[in-house]
Amino acid sequence: MEPAIPPNGPNETPESATVVVSDITDRVNAARSELALESIREEKDRANKFIVSLSHEMKTPLHTVVALTDLLGMNDRGNRHPDQIERIQVVQQNADRLTLLVNDFLNISKMEAGTLKSKPTKFQISELAYDLETSFEPIASGGNHKLAVTAPDDHQFATADRELLRQAIMNLLSNASKYSPPNTNISLDIWVDENDLRITVTDEGP
Repeated sequence: MEPAIPPNGPNETPESATVVVSDITDRVNAARSELALESIREEKDRANKFIVSLSHEMKTPLHTVVALTDLLGMNDRGNRHPDQIERIQVVQQNADRLTLLVNDFLNISKMEAGTLKSKPTKFQISELAYDLETSFEPIASGGNHKLAVTAPDDHQFATADRELLRQAIMNLLSNASKYSPPNTNISLDIWVDENDLRITVTDEGP
């Protein structure tokens, strides 16, 4: 509110007064909204940095656990008691699931921060299929599932971000195992349709 006083009259008294009122409610509300948004952005940024840091910290011990359990699973398998083999498979299964979870957290944080970048490379499709089959085997065994994989021969190649593609397929396989009844089949089919790479995961869940 700004009072405007006109020149005085002959008796040195104001002849009139004009009051100008400026409504700044919208500007105040806009400023408050901007402050609130900035606070949310800062909080989100801190949360993303924490998740990224935590994910990296968890990856190192996870890699060690996965490597050791893989080694235990391969060596002297015939000399171990069935209970020991089963326990090793349980550790492998849960380590693989935790690795998927950590990678998911890391990628989501990168996506929200706008730092997730695709790195396309040329790779052999059959090699990816074999990698997926062997990596998923402990999870499939833990749920008493049988995985059937069909893929092109060794002469077929694709260009994509192999690691992101592998992670996406592993998530699909993991979900199929999680929501399918025991002693059922899971199918992974990979094929080339003209210039496109097609991938399907099929299970016998509800």
